[in-house]
Amino acid sequence: MQTAEAMGHMRNTCASQVMESQQMIYLVTEYAQNGEIFDYLVENGPMPEDHARLKFKQIVSAIKYCHERQIVHRDLKAENLLLDSDMNIKIADFGFSNFFTPDATLSTWCGSPPYAAPELFEGREYDGPKADIWSLGVVLYVLVCGALPFDGSTLQILRTRVLSAKFRIPYFMTSGEYPDLAGPAKAAATQA
Repeated sequence: MQTAEAMGHMRNTCASQVMESQQMIYLVTEYAQNGEIFDYLVENGPMPEDHARLKFKQIVSAIKYCHERQIVHRDLKAENLLLDSDMNIKIADFGFSNFFTPDATLSTWCGSPPYAAPELFEGREYDGPKADIWSLGVVLYVLVCGALPFDGSTLQILRTRVLSAKFRIPYFMTSGEYPDLAGPAKAAATQA
C-alpha cells in the first residue's frame, strides 16, 4: 500500500480509492481507455521505431521516478503497460512492487518468467533496479519485434535460453535497423 501511495508520476496509474475486506484489499485506479499495450501489439503488430522510442521513453521516465524513490516494480511486462485515451503509457499492477535500499539485494522471485532477469532464474539475490532494467530491455524488444526475445515450452527451456542469452532476431530486422534504441537502454543500465 505504501508503494501505491508513492506513485505520483503521470505515467503510473494512480489509486483513486482503496477499499479493504477481511480477505482482500481493492484499489480503484484511473481508467486506461486503450487497454494493454500487449493487446495493441497483438492487434497491430510491432511498433515502428519512432512509436517504440516514444513509448519506451515514457516507460523509462516512470521507472526512473520509482527508482529515485527507492521503489522497484518487479513485474514489468507488456500486460502491465496500459494506454490512456491519448495513447500514452500508464504503468499498472504494482502488486509485486517493494521498497529497496541502495546497495542491498532482494531475494523474492517476483514477476513473469519471460521478463525475468538471469539472476532470478539462478535463484540468487538480486539488485531490484537492475532486474527492472532487464525487464525494460525485454519490453523494448517486445515493442519493436512484437514477440518475446526468450520463450520456451517449459520453464526449464526458458531458463536455459535466458541464462545463455539466446534470443531470436526476427527475419524483418537487420543488425543496424534500430541503432537509436540501444542508447537509452544502455544509459539506463549504467545508471542503476
